[in-house]
Amino acid sequence: MPLTLAELEARVNQFSNRVNALATSSEVQELLTLLNTYKTATDASLNDLTSRLDQHDSQLADHESRLQALE
Repeated sequence: MPLTLAELEARVNQFSNRVNALATSSEVQELLTLLNTYKTATDASLNDLTSRLDQHDSQLADHESRLQALE
């Protein structure tokens, strides 16, 4: 069963906290930077997709109203 977004975020945060406790090498710091960049990009993509889905839902509701008015 796939993880929910909240579960995935909690696991990433838990992993990040564990790595932070061990973070002494520049490689680990670079990995954390990459993970944070990926998370930021993923969040932006999800926000964009959510916004577009909301627009489509609104358009669909508008079309359904017009169809009902024609019936």
